[in-house]
Amino acid sequence: MKILKKGDIVVIVIIIVLSLIPMVFFKNEFNSDNAKIIVSQDSKIIGTYELNTGSNSQYIEFDFEMDGKKYKATLETKNSQVRLLRLPKEVVPKSIHADMSWIGDDSKIIVALPAKLVISIENSKNDSEIDSIAT
Repeated sequence: MKILKKGDIVVIVIIIVLSLIPMVFFKNEFNSDNAKIIVSQDSKIIGTYELNTGSNSQYIEFDFEMDGKKYKATLETKNSQVRLLRLPKEVVPKSIHADMSWIGDDSKIIVALPAKLVISIENSKNDSEIDSIAT
């Protein structure tokens, strides 16, 4: 007596094939090839940079102002992720922004207060105003 009959095997194969179809259609949906790093201060964009997809670190320096003085900050990007390196202590006394580590998608941000710096990732494929779950 067989445990699985011919019809059972056909049904199992169909279920497996149907479960793999979404992977084919959505494999590039969350690809970060078009992702950009957005740096804003006090709700104003002060820089837009390419997100590095390679495994070697790239460093991006940018200028920002606080209390009328200019400062430099550095972003490190690799493997489609970014982090903000430690800012000077006179600008930000605590290193919470550096301790936030890496962000790799548009669901997370890095915030450096009191400099009011916000680092985020913007994926150009997901720019719609409507949430895909809501539709």
